[in-house]
Amino acid sequence: MVLQFSPYSLIYLTGTAVAAVAIVFAWPRRTAPAGRWLLLMLLSGLIWTLADAAEVSSAQLSGHIFWAQVSYLGASPIVVFLLLFAIEYSGRPRVKPTAVVALLLVPALAIVAVATNSLHHQIWTGFSSSPYGHGVIVYHHGFLYWMVAGYAYLIALAATAILVGFAVRNRDVYRYQSIAVVVAALIPWGAELLFDLAPGVAPGLDASVTLSVSAVILTVSMLQFKLLDLAPVARETLIERLEEAVVVLDNERRIVDANPTARRLFGIVDNHWLGSPAEDVLGAWPRVAEKLGRDCEDASDVLVAPDGRHFALSDNAIRDGSGRCNGSIAVLRDITAYVDTQAALEEANARLQERVAEVERLHEELREEAIRDSLTGLYNRRYLTETLAREVGRARREEYPVSLVMLDADNFKRVNDTHGHAIGDHVMRFLGAQLRSQIRPGDIACRYGGDEFVLVLPNTSLHVAAVRAEEWRVSIEQQSAYWLECGERTTVSLGAAEFPTNGATAEEVMAAADTAVYAAKAAGRNRLVVAPGKSQAG
Repeated sequence: MVLQFSPYSLIYLTGTAVAAVAIVFAWPRRTAPAGRWLLLMLLSGLIWTLADAAEVSSAQLSGHIFWAQVSYLGASPIVVFLLLFAIEYSGRPRVKPTAVVALLLVPALAIVAVATNSLHHQIWTGFSSSPYGHGVIVYHHGFLYWMVAGYAYLIALAATAILVGFAVRNRDVYRYQSIAVVVAALIPWGAELLFDLAPGVAPGLDASVTLSVSAVILTVSMLQFKLLDLAPVARETLIERLEEAVVVLDNERRIVDANPTARRLFGIVDNHWLGSPAEDVLGAWPRVAEKLGRDCEDASDVLVAPDGRHFALSDNAIRDGSGRCNGSIAVLRDITAYVDTQAALEEANARLQERVAEVERLHEELREEAIRDSLTGLYNRRYLTETLAREVGRARREEYPVSLVMLDADNFKRVNDTHGHAIGDHVMRFLGAQLRSQIRPGDIACRYGGDEFVLVLPNTSLHVAAVRAEEWRVSIEQQSAYWLECGERTTVSLGAAEFPTNGATAEEVMAAADTAVYAAKAAGRNRLVVAPGKSQAG
């Protein structure tokens, strides 16, 4: 096939080059929503313009017809790709593959009809040379051509309507994107309509020429308005499919919109709710009706539904550019699971706190059991050893005296042997009760072992300790009348010593008090002996 390039050829080749540039920019965006359909549109346009460039450059009629048939490979499906782009770009559900095949059925039949035109002559009924230019062929169209053209115009009209509607619903960059796509779509189909109805107006120039303009517009939109980089989400997706209930009120607190979730939640079943006062429509939810749109201020609350579910309410004022309130939009989100989980966590935390308190109580009981004598309730020898060393150390640092009083029950072995261990235990409990009742806060009373007791008196002089010890001796003797049924009173022998007078360490003071007790017993029992100072002992 011989090609003879002309000014027409240059025009078509320019369109092909522009389409190729647009494809370069569209390729990285092919995975974006509607990106694949935009790429296929541009590829179809490139095939269309390239074939038309070869067609107008052909020297023989057979060449013209061949390249015209090739051009249908791009021209036939391009309008379907435009529709699929519009549907997906506007946020509508993706078209199922079977529907895509159905939409492409007519373009596929058109390609077959063009390839077999010599058999039926229903696409082109004949050809003639155009008086307007060298190498330009006029195609006389048959019945099938107009059927295919009508289908293409209907598809293009549907795509344009979707894009225009989407542009009206959106604003800012999304509106600019939509307008750019609408203009890019209208230019070639307007040119195609002019070519079909008035071919003499622009001889030899059909829609494929204007595709270069469309490609420029789409390229600018991709670069300037972030087409397919910032993909808008349609209201049907953003609002209609939300799991949250959305209610819109005007400034007179009338409901002007509500998504399906809200209608189900509030039990709106009739078709007369639009424009009705919130109190009338939301009668079963009085707290919601009361909260919505009050004083045109933002508000939030947690509400309990009639069925017991919990909802978080967020009511936000809608204001125009001058700040005037035009209504409000309320969103209710079901937080029942969160509230139930929170309640369960609080209950579990309360049980945990109870367990912790119980463990602490048991721990304290175990600690008390570890440091107390089970019979008398006084501290035991282990506790005395730890505490006395600590008290003496503190007294040494702060330079104050610590007195010790050691107490031994008189003739306790004889009581046990004569009256039994039960009576002996009563005697020990009696002595423990007497000491507990007469010591001061800060004093430490311990059962040292057997019938011996030790009292630690911090910051107490030996003289004061001796006075108090004598009071204890007299009180024990007088109170022990209870034991007269055993034939004898309970009496005690006591020894008193002081840090630092009678020793520089806890052990030395204990030894001095113990020696004083033995001295009291040797002197006849039932008496107090005060340990002499180191100078006196010497």
